[in-house]
This record gives sequence, structure tokens and C-alpha cells, in this order.
Amino acid sequence: MKINIKSDVAQVIKVACLALVMILSACNNDQFFEKDAPPVTEWKTVADMEFGIANAYRLSLIQNESSCWNFMPFVHFGQSDIVREISVNGGWNSNVTYSRDFQQRIGQTDKYAICYSVILYCNNMLDFIAKDPFPTASETDKTKNISRIKGEALFLRALAYYHLLIWYSPAYDPQGANDTKLLALKLNTPITVELALDNTPASTKLIYDQVVKDFTDAKVLLPLKWETGMNNAYKFGRASKHAAGAYLARTLMLMGKNTEALAELDGVLNDGSMPRTLEADPETNWLNNSATASWTSPEIVWYAFFADINLSTNFRHNMMLHYFDNAIFPNPDDWRDWWIWSLNTKTVKRVGMMADDNSVPAGWANDKRAKLFHRFEGYNNALPSTTKYNYVHLVNRAFEGRVGLVDPVYMSKKYYRVPLAGQSKTAPPQNIPVLRSAELYLWRAALKQVTNKGGQAADLNMVRQRAWDVAKSGAYVPLTDAQATWELIDQEWIKEMAFEGDRVIWLQMFKKPIGSGDRTVADVNAPYANFFYPIPLSETDFNPKN
Repeated sequence: MKINIKSDVAQVIKVACLALVMILSACNNDQFFEKDAPPVTEWKTVADMEFGIANAYRLSLIQNESSCWNFMPFVHFGQSDIVREISVNGGWNSNVTYSRDFQQRIGQTDKYAICYSVILYCNNMLDFIAKDPFPTASETDKTKNISRIKGEALFLRALAYYHLLIWYSPAYDPQGANDTKLLALKLNTPITVELALDNTPASTKLIYDQVVKDFTDAKVLLPLKWETGMNNAYKFGRASKHAAGAYLARTLMLMGKNTEALAELDGVLNDGSMPRTLEADPETNWLNNSATASWTSPEIVWYAFFADINLSTNFRHNMMLHYFDNAIFPNPDDWRDWWIWSLNTKTVKRVGMMADDNSVPAGWANDKRAKLFHRFEGYNNALPSTTKYNYVHLVNRAFEGRVGLVDPVYMSKKYYRVPLAGQSKTAPPQNIPVLRSAELYLWRAALKQVTNKGGQAADLNMVRQRAWDVAKSGAYVPLTDAQATWELIDQEWIKEMAFEGDRVIWLQMFKKPIGSGDRTVADVNAPYANFFYPIPLSETDFNPKN
């Protein structure tokens, strides 16, 4: 779907709110808005409403590294227990992120304004729908489009608040009051300057409760998939009932509400009307770049629709994790050699991707997921730094002193798998999974294990067996619950979700320590005190003064 409406994506939330106030007051001040148009507040047809919700998706997922979602798994990987710092990017002080210094201001990690911009768009849509703007609409439009868009707005608002909570608030403490007040809870479109500038903070608990409510309400309104009568735009990268259920489960686990979370995961993974079976080959999840056909894989619960170049800022994939490996991109001279983080040696040996003597174990060589990682044997400064790409050794001088000659480095190869060579400037970019059922099976396995409910082996076996190559390794032997320990589940998460999932949130969901990794620091234990960023000072200036 081609989007022709420009949006005020570059403005901070205060300016966006003020722009909206000006529109509602019939003010016509072009200088105030500069090049961008403010958010649209009214739509003439049901079909036109798709433009409004599309803007919220763009800011949530595919607005370069500025979006709510893209940057967070990347930064959390850099702060995690499994990362290795193989270089430093001075452009945004990546070493500050790696060192877990939350007090130094790094503009790239500030997602406050963009998340509140999403909330503004969603509140605008929800307020518009609340006015019953199309009373004569057909029943099909009312149920399959208007109600569905309302569900999407609730989902994206909850998602934005979820990201604000994990970025700018203390982790939820199931045994605590969670009464810290840092974030403003905005549930309606501001129609006055006073409302636009009202940043009265609400308690962490209140905002978590609102996220749960929004995801719950969204789950009721959202369909499982596109149906006849729905706008065609809904076929591409849009949230569904299962996406809402999955994010609700994740939020509940962060809150320590494990019984409720398990029920939500069961609702997604046991839904007979939409089975969430896994692809036979995990690589299939990284080969979709269709801009014309909906991605209907049962494993893909939700994906970011990068293939429509009209929705993307530029051809470069707007996912920070893509920077990890552009060695397989067909025209690598177009892209910077921006590698800074790999899996650390301790981790790749722990999970069986590398033996103690640094060789590749047969078990990993035969694992279907091995093709989604690239192993460099080390850094070779005898090779010219201008070498276009060397698939055996790293050659950029940025690795000097951090990677040795015989010092294997494991990088991601999940990204830039499509378009194929020779199509780099003509074929659509790669669509990127946001939620896969393989991850949800691991969530459920871990949840069953840490709560001693039992049955975790069945979920863990789903993921392990899919990765097992019978032709190379023989018949798969299922694990028992006694064998399916937290350690084994965690190892499987790394092999399945590294360079994709959010490592910090994975550990926080199950109240596990965030290990030190290669750092000489203590582990960060639940409730993860001070493991969050301060709100930008430019935003707290608008908080009420006592």
C-alpha cells in the first residue's frame, strides 16, 4: 500500500501535540510546521482510516533506527551477558552501551519522543472512532475495518507504552509497590495547549496495568488474519489477535503474573483455528521479501513490512541488527563495515557452537540454524584493510587489539539474505519477523520450567527437533522434562534467537540474572535496580513542579 501522507515524525511529542492543537484551532502557520504536515485528525471514509494507522505502524517498526522497536533488541544485546565487544563505533559511543552506563546521554538510545508520537497517533484514531464517525457504514465495515483498526490502535499504543516502560522505568517488581512515577499516561488526544504540555507522571504500576488492558482489548477486536471484506492493507505486516496475545503474555511475565501469562501463550500456541507450527527449515523465516503477497507462514506471528519501499525511509533495512553482518549483501561497498558486537566466546562454547579447542562440533555443523550465523576465524592484519570482503578473516583495522588471528567470531547471517545478488537496487527489501512461534514455544517452555508446572520438554522439543537434520544426525531423540532444565532452554534460546530476540527481556521475564559476560562487573539480579535510562531532561522540564 503506498502512503502519500507525510507525518510529523521528526518533531518531539510536545511539538506534535502543539501542532495538533493548532490544527483543531484552525491555525494556519506554515512556518511552525516547516516541511512536515501535522497528524491528520479526521478521515472522510473508512478506507482513509488506513492511512492514519499506517503512520503509527511506520513509527513503531520501520522508521529507521528511530522507531520504537528496532533499536531496543540491538541495545539490549550490547548490554547482555552473551555479547562480545569486537570494535567500537564512536559515532554513538557504543562502548557506553556495552559498559551498561545508563547515565551518559546518547541521543540514539532516546526513544521517548518517537514512542509518544505513536501514542498520539493511536489516541487520535481512538478518539475519532469513539465519535462514531460513520454511523451508516455497512456491518462489514464496522466489524472488519473500523473495529479492527481500533484494535490495531490499542495494540500499537500498548506497544509504545511497553517500550517506554522497559526503557525509562524500573523493572516491574512483583513484590514491590511499583509506585515510581516517571512516565506520563496519555489516553486521549490533547485539544488544548495545557493538555498537550501536561506531563504529569503516573505510577509504573498504573502504566503496566494500562498496557495489559490495551493488549487485552486489542486481542478481542483483532482478527486472526485478513478476511474478505477487510482492507487489503491489513494483509501486510499488521498486528493480529495472536500478536496481541503474545505481547500480553510477555508483559504479564515481566509483571510476575505467570499463571495469566501461561493462559495467553496457550491461547496462541494451542489455537486450532490458526496452528502455529514451525517451518521445516528455519532459514525460510529470513527469505521473504514479497511486497505483493501476504506472508502467511504459520511460524510468523507478526512481521515488519520492509518490502514496501514506499513505507521505508530508504533501501537500507531499518533494523539495527542488520548492521551485524553485511558480508553477504550483494553490493557490500554500499554499506559501512559497522560490526561492533558478536557472540562472546564463553557463550558459543556453552551452547555447543564451538568446542573447547575452537573447532566446530558436529552437532552444530549439522544444526539447520548454523547457516544463519557466520564464523570468522579471527582478524588478519596481514591482509589489506581495503579487501572488499574476506569470508574467513576480519580485515578492518577497527578490530586491531580486540580480535586475534586465531580467535573465532560468530556473527549473524539472518539479514540481507534477500534480495539476491544482482537485484540489490530493484527487488524489494527483506521482511523481518517481529514475533515467531519458535520464540513463543521457548517462552512457554521456560515459564513451565521456572514455575515447576512440568511439560516444558514438549515445547523445547518443538524447537530442537525442527533444527535437527535427520539426514546428517539420525533420528531425533526427544528430551524429557528432567532433561529440559533452564540451562538447556536458555542455550536453545541463544541458538534460535540470538541477533533477533531481546536478550535482556528474556532474562527479566523469568527473573534470571543478567550475567556479566566478558565484563569485570557483578551480575545484575532481579529486580534489576537502575537498569533503565533516565528520561531526557528536555522532557522532564515540562513535568509539574511541586
